[in-house]
Amino acid sequence: MSQYIIRRLLQGIPVILIVSFLIFILINAAPGDPIARLQNPNITKEDLQAKYAELGLDDPIPVRYARWLGDFVRGDFGYSMDSTRAPVNELIAERLRPTLFLTIGAMLLSIILAIPIGIISATRQYSVFDYAATLGAFLGVSIPSFFFGLVLLFAFSLKLTWFPSGGFSDAMGNNTFFSYLHHATLPIIALGLARVASMTRYMRSSMLEVIKEDYIRTARAKGLKEKVVIYKHALRNALIPVVTLIGLSVPLLFGGAVIIEEVFSYPGMGRLLVRAVWQRNYTVIMGVDVLVAILVFLGNLLADFLYVIVDPRIQYD
Repeated sequence: MSQYIIRRLLQGIPVILIVSFLIFILINAAPGDPIARLQNPNITKEDLQAKYAELGLDDPIPVRYARWLGDFVRGDFGYSMDSTRAPVNELIAERLRPTLFLTIGAMLLSIILAIPIGIISATRQYSVFDYAATLGAFLGVSIPSFFFGLVLLFAFSLKLTWFPSGGFSDAMGNNTFFSYLHHATLPIIALGLARVASMTRYMRSSMLEVIKEDYIRTARAKGLKEKVVIYKHALRNALIPVVTLIGLSVPLLFGGAVIIEEVFSYPGMGRLLVRAVWQRNYTVIMGVDVLVAILVFLGNLLADFLYVIVDPRIQYD
């Protein structure tokens, strides 16, 4: 396993480099730049040229990318191109914990709900529960996350006032895990809804396929209890497609977090990225996108570990 981890990490290096180069090319190809946004009649052309030189925007794109890459290898994402000139590392560090709390919470929510619902739907096929779960899954896939988030805000924040309408930490200084969870509950539910729906359908179809296998019929013929047959013999094989879906859900969760964080005024990397795009803040965009790419790569690596846990027959070495 250790050799496999080292090999995957080495394979990830060129992937991250290619992704960073493509992101750099795309954001520089977009119309506008941090200086072009300045709409002040008192600024002369010479002042603008000096500002371009100060930010290094007058250099060719390959030179700018090489300079950014050199800083990135040293763990430095540079400085924000807005008036604050704040270090990008600090900006990301402030927003990373809320985003990880949101995405990991949504993933855990989808796993905790989808797997039991999928198992029960498969073992009680065509029952009232199965029809209700199928209808709920279709609704969950069909409803946009931002619309569901607005409904949650209206119902549980505005009307019932059970949850705050935004933020991540308590203004009174009570910054505990439960305080974070209180602020993040509605965003987690809104972000995890689609994942719960799709994972439930995968779990149901996979379980239906597995329980028709010969070894399941043999286990039942031996007189084993139905719970033992389902949860010991069938579940592990049925989880293999779901583990694949978990790995593929990581980039979808980070992409969905951008919208959800805006809806709930949630201070995560998604809101930071949206602000940076409006400002054409190249360094912040690069920092956030490359960090998300790294997290997605690590998420897929985690899915490979889950394969080994679910199916001991898989040996990467």
